[in-house]
Amino acid sequence: MAVEIMDLVWSQKYRPTKVEDCALPDNLSKILLQTIKDGQIPNYLFHSNSPGVGKTTVALALAEQLDASVLNINGSLDKNIDTLRGEITSFCSAFDMDGRRKIVLIDEADYLNVNSTQPALRHFIEKFSKSSSFIFTCNYPNKLIPALRGRFVQQSFDFETKDKNNLMMQMLERACWILDQEEVK
Repeated sequence: MAVEIMDLVWSQKYRPTKVEDCALPDNLSKILLQTIKDGQIPNYLFHSNSPGVGKTTVALALAEQLDASVLNINGSLDKNIDTLRGEITSFCSAFDMDGRRKIVLIDEADYLNVNSTQPALRHFIEKFSKSSSFIFTCNYPNKLIPALRGRFVQQSFDFETKDKNNLMMQMLERACWILDQEEVK
């Protein structure tokens, strides 16, 4: 029996698929859980000064719980406007047989070209607003043009000191749960 690579990489195998399983402060968790309850997802800009704090994981968990179709784009790699124009237009304008909401997730959106890609994305966000939502993740939200930033509900992942002990406990509990799943003593 072949071993899947995803079974070996625990960070992927155990990546949370529900917002409730993500280590988040209560205030942010409540906002995202209300989004799921409402079944309506606004355009979100998840930002933090630190990489690796869970922005992408939370975005994917949110999409999973809303049963949305997702187009995942890496803004630092796929920043060519023609590539984005084709991918986003094809994805957002295609009919979803299940009638699911579509989410365009652009990771590292702060690396998108300020002169071509970012202004063009304003148009896509408006054009496809009836069928699609956009989630951007970034570490430098000030690198996004104000006209683009203004189209998003901004959620900071720079957590306050008072939340850090609780977040560390959540992470420790998750790590212990993973070790139990893997039968590691």
